[in-house]
Amino acid sequence: MSTPADFTKTAIIFCDYENGILSMASEQERLGAFLEKSATFRKAIHAVPLERRPFVINVKVAFRPGHPEIAADSSRAYVKNANMFVEGTPSADFHPEFTPLENEPVVVKRGSSAFYNTDLELLLRANKIQKVILLGISTSNAILSTVLQACEREYGVTVVSDCVYDPKPEIHAFLLECRFTRRIDVIDSATIIESLQNLA
Repeated sequence: MSTPADFTKTAIIFCDYENGILSMASEQERLGAFLEKSATFRKAIHAVPLERRPFVINVKVAFRPGHPEIAADSSRAYVKNANMFVEGTPSADFHPEFTPLENEPVVVKRGSSAFYNTDLELLLRANKIQKVILLGISTSNAILSTVLQACEREYGVTVVSDCVYDPKPEIHAFLLECRFTRRIDVIDSATIIESLQNLA
């Protein structure tokens, strides 16, 4: 396992820290610990002077009114039926502690992966990014699908182990301890924060 030395070619991607998704989590104690670790990590990033700060990208799920992006027989039809994640509504807004700064781009997605039908790769290529650090919710959905597509595109990938959450602890543990470690780095937030503090 390794952490970037200077972060100059690294993007940190916050996945799905939005009200509607967080509200669906049932285990409040685990969710609270995840949010606390994630907020601490985010503050450590913002403590780095802007000229040396890693490139931060914020990803969220959002749809047009009426959800024309979702077919009636789709496995995601429940989102359409419940009128969830409509752009500009509270459920599609970022959690207050994870509101993007003015200089941080927002990538809007319609599915699980941060890459699928979005401009994420355009942002990464334009900024000469070679490595991505991922955190967010959920481990078996947004994180897993984004990890796989990042690997296919030959990015170096790190998942922040204590800044990802999944409603099923056993699947979460399997992914972090077995599946992910075959192809990517899995590192706790304290280790990365230590590297970030060297940039301050």
